[in-house]
Amino acid sequence: MKIINLLLLLPLAIVLSSCGASVGLGGTGATSDSLASVSVNSTDLAKAKRVTRQVFSEEGFRETGTSSNTILFTKVGGRSARLAWGGWYDEVMINPEVLVMPGASGIRIDCDLYITNYSEAFGESSARKPWRAGRSAYRSVLKRIKKQIESQ
Repeated sequence: MKIINLLLLLPLAIVLSSCGASVGLGGTGATSDSLASVSVNSTDLAKAKRVTRQVFSEEGFRETGTSSNTILFTKVGGRSARLAWGGWYDEVMINPEVLVMPGASGIRIDCDLYITNYSEAFGESSARKPWRAGRSAYRSVLKRIKKQIESQ
C-alpha cells in the first residue's frame, strides 16, 4: 500500500518541483548563468538595493545577510516546497541570493536560488541549487523590481 501511494505521488512531486510554489513564490530567459536576471536602466545602486529588499520582503522573504553587492534572503517553504525538495516533517528553506551590480548599460540584477532542509534533530542540511525550477517566477519578481526602479 505504501509503495502504491509513493508511485501515485511521484508525478505530483515532479510537477510541483518545476512550479513557482515549490521555490517560495506563487504562481525566462536569464542572460547569465543565474536562475534569473534583468538589466535596469538606472545607475543608482542604493535605490536598486532598496527596491530589491522591499519587493522580496513583500514576497514574504526576510534578509539574512549582505555583502557589497549581494543580498541574501530566506523564508520557510510551504507544502509544495516540502513535497518537491524535502520530506514530510522537515522544513524546507528557500534562500534566494541576489546580486545587484553595475552593468554595461545600467544595473544588472541576478538571482540564484538555494534550497536547504531544516530539521530540529539535525539542523540545516547542505544547500542545493534547483536546476531552473522557479525560473519564471523569479524572473517575474526581478521584472517588478526593474519596473519600480525605472518608474521612480
